[in-house]
Amino acid sequence: MDYSRHGSLGTVAVQRCALSLNEQEDEAFARELERTGVEQRWPYSEPFHLRVVSSWQYIFDLEAGDVEWRGPLSERSIQATFWELTIPQIQRVDIFSAR
Repeated sequence: MDYSRHGSLGTVAVQRCALSLNEQEDEAFARELERTGVEQRWPYSEPFHLRVVSSWQYIFDLEAGDVEWRGPLSERSIQATFWELTIPQIQRVDIFSAR
């Protein structure tokens, strides 16, 4: 799926999907799930769970991935959604600027 055109990259983590950097990677992951009989839904069994969570490292990297898959850099954005963030949950604050 082209996440830049069909939803924000933050949606990937919220929906607990793997974030693929190109179409081939996405299709290979889906084929491997199918081959092993693992359903494409949360929670994934290992090693798929770790692969999905590890793929989220690219959510904040606007330059990562194939332009044909994630769209042009000028159209990429970073979004985040969560119900509530309380002061006790904050462990550290880092100033972040997208590349």
